[in-house]
Amino acid sequence: MKNLFSRTSNAAFEVLLQSTHDIAWAFGPFGEVFGTYSFAFLGSSLPLESGSPMDDCIPSPLPNEPCVTIDWSLPMTDSAQVILFQRILAHWNRSTANFPVAMKKKYRLSAEEVQDLRHRIVLFDQLLPHIKTRMAPEKVDEWLAEVSSSSKRDADLQQLLTSRPPRFAMSMLLSEQESAKKDLLDTEQKRIEDKEAQQAEVDAAQWSFFKGALKRDHGKVEQAQAAPRLVRQKLHQKQVQQRAKLATEGEHACKGYQDRLNFRGFDFAVLMLGSALSV
Repeated sequence: MKNLFSRTSNAAFEVLLQSTHDIAWAFGPFGEVFGTYSFAFLGSSLPLESGSPMDDCIPSPLPNEPCVTIDWSLPMTDSAQVILFQRILAHWNRSTANFPVAMKKKYRLSAEEVQDLRHRIVLFDQLLPHIKTRMAPEKVDEWLAEVSSSSKRDADLQQLLTSRPPRFAMSMLLSEQESAKKDLLDTEQKRIEDKEAQQAEVDAAQWSFFKGALKRDHGKVEQAQAAPRLVRQKLHQKQVQQRAKLATEGEHACKGYQDRLNFRGFDFAVLMLGSALSV
């Protein structure tokens, strides 16, 4: 009973309670003997090792296929324990549906059957996070429901348990091989298309830069070709300005000289007139 109370998660314990809704614990799918199955409780693990990667019989991921490492000690977790207890209850409900209460406990799973089931379910629970990244959510829910209530996915998981590959990928599930191959091809095709699109963007940017550089270089050539003409224009402008300046200065000088001559002539005329009057 210690295992039932100290090594059972809260959610898994709810499954145990659920099994006693319509029948006494002693006649249900678990009973007192179930508490002696230490491998079904939290903290349990296995002394297993992965197979050799060089063994041709061991499945392996496809080239470039996403994968994860498998811990073949298969430690029991809270979530795996819930699935295990749900599966035991579902099997018992199907197997004993038409039998009287007194006969039902005869159809409990044996210790060996529970242990085999435990290994498949703990393995599935360990792989589930990776499966969620490779499957649509509704397909993941379908898998989880089937593992929790039926043997439909047992062949997939048992094949992995038998070969014990060091890594897991979706193509290594017998029922998902074709789908995994298609997904991998689609992913690879998208990767190629994305790479081609990126290369096209790079090519366009390089061509745009080249055209801009060519235009700038052409402008520099035009400026170099126009330089002598611009120099001549500047020199001509300076010469015109210099001549205009000299003409203005000469005009001012002549006008000043003329004004001085006119002033002196007027003074001389006044002087002569004064001398004549005195005579």
